[in-house]
Amino acid sequence: RAEMAKVEQAVQVEQTPRSHAERTLQSIAQRRDRMEQERESLADPDTSELDLKTEELAEQQERLIALQDKLGAAQGELPQLEARRRELLEEVQAAVKDVADVRARRAALEQLQERVQSGGKVGEWLRRHGLESRTPLWKRLEVDAGWEDAVEAVLRERLNAVSLEDPAALAALVDDKPAGKLTLLLSGAAEAPAGGLLGRIRCHEPALAGVLADWLHGIDCVDSMEAALQRRASLAPGQLLVTREGHLLSRHSLTLFAPDSAEHGLLERQREIEALAAALDDKQLAVETAQARLAEVEERIAAGQSDSQNLRRRTQEQQDRIHTLQMEVMRQNQILERIRERHAQIEQAAAELAAEEEVEQERLFIADEAIAQQRENLDALHARFAGVRARLEEADRALREEREALANVEREHREAQFSLREAEGKLAEVANNRVMSQRQLQRIADDLAQCRQTRENLQVEILEPKLQEALEQRVLREQALA
Repeated sequence: RAEMAKVEQAVQVEQTPRSHAERTLQSIAQRRDRMEQERESLADPDTSELDLKTEELAEQQERLIALQDKLGAAQGELPQLEARRRELLEEVQAAVKDVADVRARRAALEQLQERVQSGGKVGEWLRRHGLESRTPLWKRLEVDAGWEDAVEAVLRERLNAVSLEDPAALAALVDDKPAGKLTLLLSGAAEAPAGGLLGRIRCHEPALAGVLADWLHGIDCVDSMEAALQRRASLAPGQLLVTREGHLLSRHSLTLFAPDSAEHGLLERQREIEALAAALDDKQLAVETAQARLAEVEERIAAGQSDSQNLRRRTQEQQDRIHTLQMEVMRQNQILERIRERHAQIEQAAAELAAEEEVEQERLFIADEAIAQQRENLDALHARFAGVRARLEEADRALREEREALANVEREHREAQFSLREAEGKLAEVANNRVMSQRQLQRIADDLAQCRQTRENLQVEILEPKLQEALEQRVLREQALA
């Protein structure tokens, strides 16, 4: 029984790792099922959308580079245009200043001429007779440059002469004499001879040809006093030479020119006014041209700034678009990477589960082998135990028979006591036999106790000889009692 208990305990001990292995295998199977379900739920990553987004990102980056190149070119051109604009602005300002200076100079000269023309008592006389709007002679003449003083020296106050178309009004004018010298030009055309001082004067009004011819007849021009003096001896009576400085030389006299305070500079100022008018037109044209160039440059600058602003806006929009695409591509890459990592983790976990399952299967196999071996041992012990039990039952049966025999002996002994009187002769022998029987009974009791002890210890091999010996002794005692 102790060996059987040990074997059963060993079976239980081996059953524990087997149960653990079975639970572990069941857990592995459940984990494998979950991983398979997760693997099936993880669809194969579709990279088509990511490829499209990547291609679109590359295209957008190329567009951004093109926009940045255009923006760089536009911004690079702006400083040149700004420098050109500053140059043209300075040019315009200088031209405008020149125009203003010319206009100021012309206005100052015109004001001076106007004051000379309308100033003083003669001007009041002209206004009184309605002649203030008549153009004076000096305004109607064009004198070669450098000969203004010569013409002034000859004509003097006659430079302020005005035309009078109605000769009938002469009487009234003569009655109301002006406070200063004044010459009135009467109508009448005549052909003026060329040459002399008259050749230095140009007039486009035929009505003035006669009066100029009268005033300048016999007056010739020389460039210098030396030249005049060389010609003095050849001068005819009434003929004069005039120099550039306005000096008058006749054959017998020399009149040095001194400018009159009122009329001096009229012709020169008039020529300067006309020159300033022409220069003003040129300068105004230069201003307009410079302003046109400036406007063109400013338009180009405005267009460049507008283009730059649009390009910056488009560049920023393109950068925002690229950033959005980059974030989307990054997000999809991260999703794909997580799917791939999870697939790899599942594969690794499946491999680990396979290895763990193999280990647990090995443990289960070992446990099954050990349990089978222990069960074989237990079966062998059961077989042995069955044999021992059979022998023990046989010994019990023999013991019962001995007890029955003992009971019979005691009954017979009592019967012998009743028949003591009948068997006095055999009393001693019976007493001896009784003592012997008691000894045998004691021995049998000892043997029975020993058999019981033996039965408990399952020492069947020792019990059988003793039982055999007890049976033999019983037989002997029965024979002796008989």
